[in-house]
Amino acid sequence: MQLLRVFLIRHGQSMYQSLKIVSGKNEFGLSGLGIVQSKRAGTLLQSVKFDQVYTSDYKRCIESYSHIESQLNQKPRVITYTPLLREVDQGEEILKSYQDVYVLAKPKYSPILNVEIQERVETFVNQLIRDQIYKKSYKFFSYRDQLGSQIDINNLYHPSVQQFSSYSKGSRMINVLVLSHAGFIAETLRYLYQRHNSLQFNIEYPCIYARNGAIFQLDFQINDLENWNCNVSMMNSKRKINTPFDSIN
Repeated sequence: MQLLRVFLIRHGQSMYQSLKIVSGKNEFGLSGLGIVQSKRAGTLLQSVKFDQVYTSDYKRCIESYSHIESQLNQKPRVITYTPLLREVDQGEEILKSYQDVYVLAKPKYSPILNVEIQERVETFVNQLIRDQIYKKSYKFFSYRDQLGSQIDINNLYHPSVQQFSSYSKGSRMINVLVLSHAGFIAETLRYLYQRHNSLQFNIEYPCIYARNGAIFQLDFQINDLENWNCNVSMMNSKRKINTPFDSIN
C-alpha cells in the first residue's frame, strides 16, 4: 500500500478579489493580504519535504506558490503548472462586480454538478493515484492559453520516462502540494465525498467553501487504481467543517 498526503491549498487574496471583482485569467496577482496569507500557509508547512507541486497556471496561484515556497525549509524540485487546476469558468461574469453578479454569502448546497470542472477533478485525482502506483512523473500536455478556449481532458497528459528522483523504496509517505481555487477545491471535496458514499442513495453533496490560504490535508491509502481511500481534514481552521462527510474532521 502506498501512502500519499496531499496539501490542497487555496491561493491568497487577489487584487481583483480585494476590489470585489470577479476575475479570470487576466489579473494583477495578489493583494497585500494575499501575500501575508500565502506566507502564513508556507510557514505552517515549512518542515514538510514535498515530492511534487501542482499549481493552477493562473497568476494568483503562481504568485501564491512563490510566497509559500519562500517559507519552506526544503524547496521542491518538481513543479507543474496546469490548466486542470483552474477555477470554474465564470463566463460572462468575468470583470463584473460582486454586487452585479451575486450576493456574497456562504455557498449553498447545489445538487447540480459542474460537469466540466468535475471531469478535471476526476482526471487530476486519478493522475495522482496513477503516479503513486507506477512511480512515474507525468508532464502536462502543453496547452495553448487563450481566453474562452476549451480544455481537452483526454490530451492533458503525456507520460514521461523520468522517475521522481525523490521517491524512495518502500511505502513511505509521499507529500504533494496542490494550489488551486475555491471552486476547484469545493468540487474535489465533493468528488471525494461522493466516492466515499457511493453505496448510499439520496445523499446530499456538501459544498465546502475554502477561504483564502485554507489548507486541506488529504490522506490517501492506495492499493491500486480502483482501490483507495482518502481522509480529509483542515489544518489551519479552528472551525469544524459543516458537512456529513464523516472522513472530514
